[in-house]
Amino acid sequence: MSATTGEVRQFPVPSEATYPHAERRTDKTARILFDLQKGHEEVRGRLDDGDTRMENIEGAVKANTDITQQIKVDTSEIIDAFKSFTAAMKVLELIGKIAKPLTYVVMLGTAIAGVVSAFKSGHFPKG
Repeated sequence: MSATTGEVRQFPVPSEATYPHAERRTDKTARILFDLQKGHEEVRGRLDDGDTRMENIEGAVKANTDITQQIKVDTSEIIDAFKSFTAAMKVLELIGKIAKPLTYVVMLGTAIAGVVSAFKSGHFPKG
């Protein structure tokens, strides 16, 4: 492959005419070709094993992603409930802040009503 263009260069296939005394090289060439083919098969096998392993990993990642999405849905429901509880607590806190001064006003009104009732009836506590 050419480094600049990315094209694959084609080389001419050697023939017996290219190499003189090809008959003396036949055994050596055959052995080299056999070794190359054996190496090629080994690499192909390792690549196939890598493909199988990668498919297993992809399946495991998909299963993990599905479980994570389910947990996210379940967790979001819990978070929504917690936010609702937090909002309810804020409302109750606000009611408590309003009720405290309101209690003083009601107590004052009750005291005034008691005094007015005592004056109207003429009965005062003995003391």
